[in-house]
Amino acid sequence: MAIGDLLNFVRRGKTAVLRDEFFTTNVREFAGSATPVNAAIRNTLSTNTDTAFWWMNNGVTIIVDRVTYQSDNSWLLVNPQIVNGLQTTNVIHEAANDAVITAKRRKESLLVRVISEVDPKLRESVIQGTNNQTQVNSVQLYANDERQLEIETFLETKGWFYERRRWQYRNRKVSRSRIRSILELAQVIIAAALLEPETARARPRDRLKTEAGYRRVFSSDVEMSVYATLLDMQVEVEKYLGTPAALAISDDPTNDRFFVLTGAALRVSGVKSKNDYTAVVMNSRLKVPSAAVLEEVHMRLHKLVGSKPDKKERDKVFKSANLRDQLVNDILAWNAKP
Repeated sequence: MAIGDLLNFVRRGKTAVLRDEFFTTNVREFAGSATPVNAAIRNTLSTNTDTAFWWMNNGVTIIVDRVTYQSDNSWLLVNPQIVNGLQTTNVIHEAANDAVITAKRRKESLLVRVISEVDPKLRESVIQGTNNQTQVNSVQLYANDERQLEIETFLETKGWFYERRRWQYRNRKVSRSRIRSILELAQVIIAAALLEPETARARPRDRLKTEAGYRRVFSSDVEMSVYATLLDMQVEVEKYLGTPAALAISDDPTNDRFFVLTGAALRVSGVKSKNDYTAVVMNSRLKVPSAAVLEEVHMRLHKLVGSKPDKKERDKVFKSANLRDQLVNDILAWNAKP
């Protein structure tokens, strides 16, 4: 397809407005023309060389429900979705708006693949396959999972903006403090729901590498309201760790944050056995802890950590399951006291 023809396809009529409905299933948002790769694409578009544009570009992949042959140069695409090539498409669009595409480049071709498939599982496999060829975080490949769509919709009703797609809110006037990515929410879940603060601290991606691990973190047994509560709890933990009371105990928020969250979640649940800390309990009992609870959990944590002046040694302790188990047992014993 000629670059000029691609522009006509992705724009609304004769306007210079991009048809954003073509990109709803893409796992990323536009990164902007200033990023190195996109800047290189723009530079190629604005410079005539003997090297054809399509030689230097991976092209665009479009999934459709149905494709119908019209004529030698015309095809009818039903429900087209650009699942790979969003960056290229947006750079071409912006470069055209800025009138920097040369006449020669506009006539050059771009590789466009059109895949006709209605089966949702096969469509998702195409999205994952095409995006695995580029630097897309493995976590982002879950962006179109039904659970992620539900989380995004629900959290926005609670004032949170869930960035299930990378750069999703880059061009929107949204407070950065209210944006959370899939990985950031996963860390909070791993710490407060799975009670694995050391994993949330150092290895959160490990829990999301497999389908089983992903489903365990984003369990359908957990109500949507819990996600909002966990994010609110983490905000309070972050605020607390900057207070004089917290700094008197420890000035190490990177290590403390998820362990304090784990301890606080377990404390407000009131359970006396780890086996009783179920989705049912979380759905009904989790709430934002008081400053007094956070301070007590923080003190108990550092009583277990002891004196570790060496940073590497302290980091090693916080990355271990041993400290996790000690804290969990300590909080459970605290809950068991009359």
